[in-house]
Amino acid sequence: MQSGVLAVYAAQLHDIVHQHGVQLHSFADDSQLVRHTYMYLRDIAVAKKDMVQCIADIEAVSSSFRLKLNADKSEVIWLGTRQQLSKISTSERDLQLPGGVLCSTSSVKNLRT
Repeated sequence: MQSGVLAVYAAQLHDIVHQHGVQLHSFADDSQLVRHTYMYLRDIAVAKKDMVQCIADIEAVSSSFRLKLNADKSEVIWLGTRQQLSKISTSERDLQLPGGVLCSTSSVKNLRT
């Protein structure tokens, strides 16, 4: 990909995540999406919906650049106190995307380390 095209793609990526109330952390060809929520059931459902729609929109734009989300390298993690996390069942922690399920895990690699 040419550097000018990469800059356009990166700008669009930032616009998409901003529209969905999601934060983006990028390093090289990796990105992390972060969505803060209060651990109330309604907030959890809204956060999941926002994240799923954000990922779907990123996939759509990425395909126009002939890029593809690598679901095998994608992970979901929920962070909170033990009490907060107990409000979400294991199956509810997964994200159902149009192309499949992103399963939740208890640990992920942080791009900053």
